[in-house]
Amino acid sequence: MVQSPFAALTFVAAPALLTNASSVLALSTINRMLRTRDRMHELFAKSESGKVSEQESVRLIEQVDRVERQAALLLRALRSIYVALAAFASATLVTLLGRV
Repeated sequence: MVQSPFAALTFVAAPALLTNASSVLALSTINRMLRTRDRMHELFAKSESGKVSEQESVRLIEQVDRVERQAALLLRALRSIYVALAAFASATLVTLLGRV
């Protein structure tokens, strides 16, 4: 049974496309993480200004808690994306090595 020399490309194409898609997803998640960091810096500066009433300080603490939860979720998502990237890259490498 003789196979086409392009048969290996069909096995490599899917993991390569998924790797690219995961990389774009990782970039988007990193940008969201950076925006979360910027928001936390804004909240910190606002709390350090000393011109915060009791009601505003309660609201500020609620916002800080929400931003912390958001950052934790984004970090967990980023870990999962990196695992997916590693899996797709490994699948491509194993496919190429198996073909050779």
